[in-house]
Amino acid sequence: WGMYALVLNKLYIKDKKIELALIIGLLSTFSTAYYIQLLVYFLFFKIKNNTKSLLLLLVFAGIGVFVYNQGPENNIYKLIYGRINVNEYGEIETNRDVLTEKAKELYYLSPIWGIGARTIEERGEYIADNPYETLAVDGIVGTIVIYLPLLILLLLNLGRIDVIGGIVIIALGYSQRPFHLVLLHYIMLFSF
Repeated sequence: WGMYALVLNKLYIKDKKIELALIIGLLSTFSTAYYIQLLVYFLFFKIKNNTKSLLLLLVFAGIGVFVYNQGPENNIYKLIYGRINVNEYGEIETNRDVLTEKAKELYYLSPIWGIGARTIEERGEYIADNPYETLAVDGIVGTIVIYLPLLILLLLNLGRIDVIGGIVIIALGYSQRPFHLVLLHYIMLFSF
C-alpha cells in the first residue's frame, strides 16, 4: 500500500513533504521488496543523469553490504536477508519457494481458467504471496482480467515515462505479493 501511495503522490499529487515522509516511513518495514521498488522509484523519478544513477546504486549497495556484513545474528539482517538463502549448489532460495512450487503445480492443472479460490480453500492449501498465485487461482484469463486496469493504463500512456515507471513499480510489487480480493486493493488499483 505504501508504494501505491508513493507512486500516486508522485504522479498526481506531487507533494514533496508527503513523498519524503512515505519514503522514510516505509524504510521501517524492512521489506526487501520495498527496497527494490524504492530503488526503481529513484531510477525512474529521481535520477536525471548517469552519474547520479551510479552514485545511488553505490549508496544502496553500500548499505546492503553493510547490513549483510552484520551477519545472521543481527535483527536487521534477519528482516532483510533472512528470507533469502544461497544453497549448497549456489542457487538462491527464499521462504516463498515452497508456496511458489505448490501454486505452480496447481496452475498446471488448469492454466487457462485456474482452479478457483473455492477449490484451493477446500483443499486447505495456502499458496499466496508468490508470482503463481493468481495464475493458479484464476488462470491466464483471470490474471489478465485482474490486471486489466494496469494494462489499459499502460497502453493509453505509452509515451509517458512517469506513468510507465509507476506501472513498473506497482507490477514489481505484484510479482511478490499478488492482487488479493480485498476492497482496499480494488480502490488502490482503480484509483491509480
